[in-house]
Amino acid sequence: MRNKRSHKSKGQNLVELTMVFPFLLIMILGTIELGRLWQTFEAAKMAATDGAYTATIFQGNTAAKIAAGTNQIQTRANSANLDLTNSQIQTVNASPSSATPIGFQASITVNYTPLMGGLSIPSMSGPLTIIPNGFPISYQNVSYYSVY
Repeated sequence: MRNKRSHKSKGQNLVELTMVFPFLLIMILGTIELGRLWQTFEAAKMAATDGAYTATIFQGNTAAKIAAGTNQIQTRANSANLDLTNSQIQTVNASPSSATPIGFQASITVNYTPLMGGLSIPSMSGPLTIIPNGFPISYQNVSYYSVY
């Protein structure tokens, strides 16, 4: 025998789907966006780490070491398709009065652009930005000479 359904709940599934679907879509897109943000941060971190390490192990004078580290940051950022806005490598001295470097510090700043950047909602005081068009991600890493 067939199960008889009440005609009152004929479109109930469709109504429930339309109520839940926007929240489900926001959760999926948010997860994708957080994954992209994390990947960009990790790529910036690795570029700064490689730049500082390359400057530390490169043979030559301090200027050549800084140039090698900066070149490594550029190479790493280009391979990860990062929008590199600033990179800098500085020497790290044992004390402010000491001129002998004990390592190098690499700083990197990349610009992150969300997939749905510029999303805003209207309000009484003007549009309220929910997701910005872009924002900077910065990372610093220090690599010291090995004393062993």
